Amino acid sequence: LDYLAGTIGVPVVVGPLSSTDSYSLINRLVRQKYATVILSPAATSPGLTAPIDKLRPDDPFGLFWRTCPSDELQGRVLAESVLGPDASIDTALVIYIQDAYGEGLATVFEKKFPRTTKLLPFKSDSDPAAIASSANAQNPDAVVIITVQAADAVALLVSDISGNSSLRARVTSIAV
Repeated sequence: LDYLAGTIGVPVVVGPLSSTDSYSLINRLVRQKYATVILSPAATSPGLTAPIDKLRPDDPFGLFWRTCPSDELQGRVLAESVLGPDASIDTALVIYIQDAYGEGLATVFEKKFPRTTKLLPFKSDSDPAAIASSANAQNPDAVVIITVQAADAVALLVSDISGNSSLRARVTSIAV
């Protein structure tokens, strides 16, 4: 970013793909006063809807733009239209990656799901067997896994197979 925006002065950078990286770039742009627009095709965190991304308070537009909707939409649809109509689901457990994307989507789901939601955060270096065990101990009716890497979801499901538990049977949705 420093070379593109600071040295050669490009007007637009396409990317990044993650919400966490978007926050970092926005902070760098503002701190360095780079007048370069960031256009992200995949950063969906609700917190990016109104980031502090202006160089001056009177600027009419911010420097961060995205081409995909916020997780306010995805979280609402998942909570109200995918799991919500199933009256047999009293408790939904959301296992989510502990970053801007996972926390944002999990929070929206928790606010919008009409019944009980339990949250179980994890980091990419967490022990999948321990997460699966913790999830099973909470005895949810449905499980939602939110992660950036599909391998994280697979690791949870594979560890559950060897753990002789029923997490796999309750996984309703995987958001990647």
